[in-house]
Amino acid sequence: MNLRKFLDPDRKWFAFDKYQHGVSFYILSVLNAMIAHVALPVWQSAAVAFAITLEGGLIYELGQTDTAYNKDIIDRRTEVSALGTPGFGISPLDLTWDYVGGILGIMTWVFLF
Repeated sequence: MNLRKFLDPDRKWFAFDKYQHGVSFYILSVLNAMIAHVALPVWQSAAVAFAITLEGGLIYELGQTDTAYNKDIIDRRTEVSALGTPGFGISPLDLTWDYVGGILGIMTWVFLF
């Protein structure tokens, strides 16, 4: 089985969508930490928030993969699916930006409280 077909072919480290991933997961991790802090101390809420943020990034990437390989979702103008196009599939770069944003958000949370 060729696992390469499941990967996003996007290789641009500093594209706009990478910044979107970083900023959105920064915000998500801080919000998750605030919610978890209601019941947990700061360090535990940070760990829980980071775990939820990592899961969110993976779920988002798996959703893009599902969209890319769904034969019912095609571009109606060209009758071509999203298969193999940048932005669809599991992207190690997107996950990296998600995790960096999450780590920075957790660091902000821990240092503020």
